[in-house]
Amino acid sequence: NEQHDMHSASVDEGDTWLKRNIIATYYAWAKTHNSLLIVTFDEDGFNTPSNLIPTIFAGPMIKPGKYPELDINALNPDTGPPSGSVTPTGTAMNHYNVLATVEDCYRLPHIGGAIGRPGVTDVFKNSFFANISTRMVTGTGDNVMIGGLIVGGSGGKKVLVRALGPSLTTRGKPLPGTIADPVIELRRGDGSLIARNDDWKARQQQAIEQTGLAPKNDRESAILAGLEPGNYTVIVRGKNEASGIALFEAYDVAELTAPKLRNVSTRGNVQTGDNVMIGGVIIHGIDDARVIFRGLGPSLKANGVPVANRLANPTLDLRNANGAALAFNDDWRDSQELEIKQSGLAPKNDNEAAIIGDYPPGNYTVILRGRNETTGIGLVEAYKLD
Repeated sequence: NEQHDMHSASVDEGDTWLKRNIIATYYAWAKTHNSLLIVTFDEDGFNTPSNLIPTIFAGPMIKPGKYPELDINALNPDTGPPSGSVTPTGTAMNHYNVLATVEDCYRLPHIGGAIGRPGVTDVFKNSFFANISTRMVTGTGDNVMIGGLIVGGSGGKKVLVRALGPSLTTRGKPLPGTIADPVIELRRGDGSLIARNDDWKARQQQAIEQTGLAPKNDRESAILAGLEPGNYTVIVRGKNEASGIALFEAYDVAELTAPKLRNVSTRGNVQTGDNVMIGGVIIHGIDDARVIFRGLGPSLKANGVPVANRLANPTLDLRNANGAALAFNDDWRDSQELEIKQSGLAPKNDNEAAIIGDYPPGNYTVILRGRNETTGIGLVEAYKLD
């Protein structure tokens, strides 16, 4: 009421109401559920011509700071005279920009006075997955490499998926045991086929070369596709049922467009030595990205039935671009239990592994192994949370 909103009462009274009814309840929940709180006022306390009012954006996706927003409407300024209690704000932010921001969050068209007004964007964190990859042994039948990716946001996203084998190296030398001729399939979340490729030059050669990410070996495979937001599956096999070490990759080749790669997951047969599962992500942008890495085994199911020969006790080892260890986890409840629960992505089995943190732009590698050199079908995942 008008006591709580400071219209007919003191600032202290309104502040106390806000803390008790919003900050201590909704905002405490919002910080761990990717939700945005906006607190603003209808006008200043004295009906001044400038009508400067505070507007607060708060949530896990917000960069702390002060943002004057003096030129947000520079392309479409308010020029009309005051009308009743409405005061023109020139090029400065107004309530229509707040409305436009909420509409953008829900992918809705702008209505009323928000038409022609941009939403607020510079307060949000700017980081994203530019590349996601997994290296492992690709077998046959249920032991082929099955990758997954999630495109988040609105609109289309151009993505390049690759399956490499012959060109893989370690310490500058060819990697032993690589798959000689990988084949890749890209499928929608419902399983329907988008495209299949054996040798990358057979189709889309010019378009793939223009990305600067063409495979180095003609027998390797690649697909360039425009993907709508949603879930996708990538399957990597060896031609003629061959087996060997392969690398699955997905690249964001249109980094300036709104949709982003949000998740990578790869399922396959985790072995030992050079044949463990190695996942990777490249973070681009200017801000830290909050990411959770998961290593699953006991909870894996196919069509509701537990997967045979699944990894009994997976471990995760997270490293930076220089190979330096950043974190290790065996059972996810051993450390970071509260943070992992708050992400909403806690593993279903206590023997599964997870690591969560805020990571600056750069390259990261996560290694999935079986505890005590055990082997089996495992799943490695990376989710970008903010």
